[in-house]
Amino acid sequence: MVEKYWDNVPGKLSYISVGRDGAVWGTNSLKEVYRRTGVTKALVAGSDWEKIDGVGYSITVCTTGMIIHVGSDYNLYYRTGQTDEEFVGKSWAGLDGGDKFKWVGCGKNGWFVAIKEDGYAYGRMGVTTLVPQGTGWYKLPFPAKMDSVSIGEDGDVWGAYPNKERKVVRTTTFNDKEFIYGKSFEYI
Repeated sequence: MVEKYWDNVPGKLSYISVGRDGAVWGTNSLKEVYRRTGVTKALVAGSDWEKIDGVGYSITVCTTGMIIHVGSDYNLYYRTGQTDEEFVGKSWAGLDGGDKFKWVGCGKNGWFVAIKEDGYAYGRMGVTTLVPQGTGWYKLPFPAKMDSVSIGEDGDVWGAYPNKERKVVRTTTFNDKEFIYGKSFEYI
């Protein structure tokens, strides 16, 4: 039997996201962006926090390694210049749209979903290996305004209502443009 427990890691974050390879990124109450260094299979807690340029709120690490965050101006930004040797990347670039966002979540194949200030969820279309930031937005047919969202490894989109009392999951996701973000939902 494997014992599982929590280790206290120094630092205080308001938002945190962990990628498939163990990359840990987060933002604190001052809207500063941090990345956990020294994370390995043997040292899963890592060794230190590295401050990264930029300021913002919600942050997500995609399974592809791309990092996206809601900036302090409520626009979405993604990290550019990332390579296998330079995982941190070089700078932030803005996503098109001009809309204001309050939350972003990323999952399977780099697909990501963002919650606009009005509370409605939008999925990013046109996400490919060559264009990881995607090309446009698709309003998700969730039944109500959402507070936060996350995408599971299986592609299911999970959302939480502002009152935190009800959760909803978007199911039946497919890897094509028509059904990339699902076609039905269930209350949990």
